[in-house]
Amino acid sequence: MKSLLIVLAVACGVGSQWVTAQAADNPDLAHAVRTAPVGLPLDKLLTTQAPQNSAELLDSPSMAKSIALITRDQPATATGQAGSVWSQDGGQDAVQAKLNLKQDKKIGLWLYFGDKGQAAADGLAFVLHNSPQQARAQSHAGQSLGVWGTDKTPLVTEPLAVAQSAIQNSWALEFDTHVNRTPLPGMHGFFDGDPTVPNGMHVDHGYPGTASSYVQLGAAQQHYYGLKPTQPRPVSNLADGRWHHLTVKWQAQESVLVYQLNDKDAAGNFQSKDDYLAGQIRVDQQQFAVNGSVPNGVFWGVTGATSTAGSENGLVVVDQLSDTPKFDKLGAVVRDVTGLHSMEEGGRLIRAGDKIDPGHRVRYTFRTRYTGKTELAGVKIDVPLPKEIKWRRARVALQMSDDLFFEESTLQGDRFQYQLQRSMTANVPHARNTLLVSIEGTVRPTSRMVRMPPVIGNFYGPDYRSPSATIPYLINGQSDLQVANLGKDEIHAVADKHALIAGRLTNGRDPLTHEEWEDSHVKVTLNNRVVGQPQVTQARQPGSQPGDFHVSIPIDSLKMGRNIVTISADDGYGNVTRRPFSVHVIKQAGQLQFTQVPKDSTFKTTQLSGSRQLIQRHLNWGLKIRDTREAGRSWKLAVRLSEPFATTAQRQLSGNLAWVQKKQTTHIKADEAFPIPASPKGQAEIDVTRSWAANEGLMLNVNNDAVAGEYAGQLTWELYDAP
Repeated sequence: MKSLLIVLAVACGVGSQWVTAQAADNPDLAHAVRTAPVGLPLDKLLTTQAPQNSAELLDSPSMAKSIALITRDQPATATGQAGSVWSQDGGQDAVQAKLNLKQDKKIGLWLYFGDKGQAAADGLAFVLHNSPQQARAQSHAGQSLGVWGTDKTPLVTEPLAVAQSAIQNSWALEFDTHVNRTPLPGMHGFFDGDPTVPNGMHVDHGYPGTASSYVQLGAAQQHYYGLKPTQPRPVSNLADGRWHHLTVKWQAQESVLVYQLNDKDAAGNFQSKDDYLAGQIRVDQQQFAVNGSVPNGVFWGVTGATSTAGSENGLVVVDQLSDTPKFDKLGAVVRDVTGLHSMEEGGRLIRAGDKIDPGHRVRYTFRTRYTGKTELAGVKIDVPLPKEIKWRRARVALQMSDDLFFEESTLQGDRFQYQLQRSMTANVPHARNTLLVSIEGTVRPTSRMVRMPPVIGNFYGPDYRSPSATIPYLINGQSDLQVANLGKDEIHAVADKHALIAGRLTNGRDPLTHEEWEDSHVKVTLNNRVVGQPQVTQARQPGSQPGDFHVSIPIDSLKMGRNIVTISADDGYGNVTRRPFSVHVIKQAGQLQFTQVPKDSTFKTTQLSGSRQLIQRHLNWGLKIRDTREAGRSWKLAVRLSEPFATTAQRQLSGNLAWVQKKQTTHIKADEAFPIPASPKGQAEIDVTRSWAANEGLMLNVNNDAVAGEYAGQLTWELYDAP
C-alpha cells in the first residue's frame, strides 16, 4: 500500500522567466552570484523602496530573488552608493516580517564584501530602526554605510546636525571594511579616527540617530566629525571573495542582541566557538521610541555604502528566520528506472560518483515534511531541469490528496514550477504534511563523460524555503579521446635543461572542457618504462585550449644518445586514447666551459706608502664556469700571470699576485699556474669571483720599493677536466 497516495497541484507557470544576473564586466559579482549559499526568496520578505537606493534583488542559481545586491563594484564611476533592504510591513502579499521586540527571534544571513581585501570600501551594517521614514529609511554613501550621519560641510557646528542626517530611532551593527582616518574638514572621512579603532576591518555598534554618537573636531568653520566607538573589534579579511555567515539572536526578555560572525563555513557547517567572532549587546529600546513610546516592532535590514574613492560588491542572502514555517528535509534521490513502467516505484539508487549510460531513464525525487502547527497555504515547488536529460513526465504527491501527473509537453522549460491549491497541515488526524515531487526523463546521447552536479529542489513560500539536493553522478558518454604532438618528432635535449614536449588532448575534434582536463591523466613512458609521476603542466600561453599540456623530461633521466618518449592519456573514467604519439629525444654529451671571462679587470688605485701593501680588486672580475656533463664529473681552475705587470716604458712592477684566504697570504710566482679553490656544489653554472670577499681572493702585492705609475699585465685562466 502506498504511503503517499494522492496529489493536488495547480501549475503556476511552466518554464522559468528567472534570469541569473549576468556580470561580464564585473567578474567578482558573477562569482558571488554563482557561489551564493541557499537562501530564502526575498521579494515578499524584504523591500528596496528607499529613494536613491542602490540595492536590488538578484536571482541565485537555485532560487529567484534570493540575493540582495546592496552595492555594486563600479570602479569606472566615481560616485558613492548607499543601499538598503528592510523587512516588509505586510500588505499586497508581502510578509509581516518586522522584528517584534517582545518576542525572541533569530535571523541567519550570509554577507559578501567583494574580493578587494584592504582596498575594499566601505562595508555593510545590520540595522534595527523605527524611523518615521519606515521602509524608505536610508542615510548616505561612504563612511556612513547608509545608516550613520554625515558632515558634508565644514560649517556644521553641532553633532546633533550630523545625527539628524542618520537613520532616526536606530541601532546599527557595522561591518566596516574601510578605515576612515582623513582629518579634512567637510570630507566626511574621519569616523574611524579614534585610537581605539583597529587599523583595519572591524565590527562595532551604536545609535546612528543620537548626537552623543559623534564628536566634533577641527576649528570654527573647519569642523569635521568622528564617530565615538562603542566596542570596536578587529576582524580578519572580510573582502576575500567569500560569503561570511552572520547569526543574529534577539533575546526579548533581556533586550539583548547576540551576534555570531563566521559561525558557519562555506558548506554551511557550524564552526566551533574558537573559530568565529561573537558579541552580546544590550540594546536600549528607548532609542526606538517616538514621543516616549517604545514600539512593539521595528524594521530590521542591511545597509551598505561605497565612496567616490572606491567601491565593492556588497550582497546579502537570508537563510534563516526563527518564526517562519518549519520543515523536516527528507532528502532527494536519483534512481535509474530503466525498464520500469511509467512512474512505477523502484529502480537502482544512484550514489555519488555512479555512472548512468545515455538512453537510460532516470527519476529525480524530492520530499519534504511540514511540521508546523497551523495550516500552510500556497506552497510553491521549483525544481531545475538539467538540459542533459529529455524530461518526459512528472508527478506531484501531497499526502492524503489526489496525485497529479504532467507529461512531456509541460516540461519544455529549464524549471518545473507549481503551486499547491491544498493547504499543508501537521499534528492533526489524516494530516497532509508530506509533499513529494518525482520527475522522469531519458539521458540524452553524448560523446563525452558528463559530471552531473547536485540539483536543488525547493519547496517555498514568501518567507520560508525547504531545499533538498540530489547527489552528483556521471553520465557515461563514450568519449573519443585523442592525443596529438604539437611539437617536433625529434628534439635535442639542451645540456642542463629538461626536455619539453608539447601535446594536445581532445575529445574527437572537440576541445576538452576545464572539468574534463582536471579529470584526465597524461601518461608517459620513457624507453618503454612507465614514468611513475610525470611532470605534466597545463599550457597557459594565448590561444591554448584546456587540453594543451607540456611534459617535462628531466635531463638526468635520459640516457646518452636517442631516447623514445611515448605520450598517452585517459579521461579518469576508463576511456583511453586510441593512438599515443612518440617523440625521439637526443641527449648529447655535455660541456665544461667558461661562460664569462673578465677582459679588463683592474685593481684599485692606491697611494704608495713606502711599505709592502696588498691592493684590493675593483668589481669587474666576473668569472663564470658552466658544467653540463653527466653528474659526478669534476674540474679544476688555475690562474697564471702570463705577462708581468709593467708600464708602457717597460718598467716592471716591484710586486706580484697574491691569494688571500682566511687572513693567510700566498704569493704567486710569475708564470706559475696557481690553483684557485672553487666548489661547484652540483650547480650547472657558478660565478667563481662573486664568492670572494673584498679583502680576500686574488689581490696585488706591491713591495716597499715599488715606483708609482700605471701598470698593466695579462692573466691567463686555465680550466682542467680533472678530478
